[in-house]
Amino acid sequence: MKKAIIVLLCVVNCVLCLAMKVVGISDSAKFYLVTCEPGDAVYARFGHSGLRVYDPENNIDDVFHWGLFSFDTPNFIGRFISGNTDYEMGVFSTRYFMREYIERGSSVYAQELDLTPEQKHTLWAKLWKNYHPDNRKYRYNFIYDNCATRPYQLIISAYDYKVSLNYDLHQTSYRDIINRYVPIGSLLNTGINLIIGSHADKFITTKESVAFPMYTMDALTHTQYITKDGLNPIVKQQEVMHNAERKNLEINQFIYYISIIIPLLLALLCGFYTYKKKRYVPYFTQLILFTSGLVGMVICYLWFFSHHPLVDDNMNILWCNPLNIILAILLFIHKKSLRMTKFILSITSLILSIIFLILLVISIQSTTAQIFSIWVLLLTICCTIVYTYKRKGKKLLHRTHKK
Repeated sequence: MKKAIIVLLCVVNCVLCLAMKVVGISDSAKFYLVTCEPGDAVYARFGHSGLRVYDPENNIDDVFHWGLFSFDTPNFIGRFISGNTDYEMGVFSTRYFMREYIERGSSVYAQELDLTPEQKHTLWAKLWKNYHPDNRKYRYNFIYDNCATRPYQLIISAYDYKVSLNYDLHQTSYRDIINRYVPIGSLLNTGINLIIGSHADKFITTKESVAFPMYTMDALTHTQYITKDGLNPIVKQQEVMHNAERKNLEINQFIYYISIIIPLLLALLCGFYTYKKKRYVPYFTQLILFTSGLVGMVICYLWFFSHHPLVDDNMNILWCNPLNIILAILLFIHKKSLRMTKFILSITSLILSIIFLILLVISIQSTTAQIFSIWVLLLTICCTIVYTYKRKGKKLLHRTHKK
């Protein structure tokens, strides 16, 4: 029943939108870039953008936005992981559009655009061209083509791309922005920082930052259109459509420090166990190795097969090595003939982990304190395995000489 109502509302909205297209807009119509602050849901962590058209003469007050998707899409998760997710443009009454952000407690801002009547009609036509059934679906890209880049590109196209953006970011990278909106120390943040690579650490320009709605709003504030009389600001004025208390995007400090301390404490306990027992910690060692190997397989898949940006050249593959899965399995097989194989695999993982540290030091790729503490745990485990089989090899050699 609920789905039927939603479908009916969408049909009614589409009919109204088609009617508005026939009517057109007046020269006094106003266009706004609408920016919504981030929410708690995963898909809302970076906020949202849209274009509002307000024309009381023709009873038009709608928001065009590019953030519609459906979890019911066949193989949604697989397509999302591989970077083949299709998003869709939608047109909603501003009243209905605002309802979601009022309910979730997110502030909404509107920047009125300085457009000539001709530019308004041009932009209106382009919006409806985007909404045509053949055009409204698009291949979503987290950085280069999303709900924030599309309205920004449409806006500057209304000025025939004759614009100037004189605003320099202060040495900001994509990883910096992600860490700002997804709290460092959270599982989501740890997961994201594991799968994005060295490209995420390059400093970006203001133009590249428009992938993120709040940065798009700042960029538009500093964007000017070029005329024969000089430079003029695109934004005439900015207003608050809904004012809400800004959400605290930082994680609880206790959780933050616990997420760092626990892996380090486990590393210390593993080292102490090896010192006392002269061998690695059984089962726990295999669990950590197997888990890191699985993460490594995900990194490999994303690197070579995904269309997502920022997942290439991921140096985390050095310590989250898929070979760790083989090592974890071999540790359950107690055969003397496999001792050398286990030793070689463990020393390889150890060397690769040290190389990762070197790359961190020379700033090839950066990471978070949480991931670094997990790296310390894995490094310690590799050391305990190397120590165990080196010691066993010495014992075996000693016995051979004795005979």
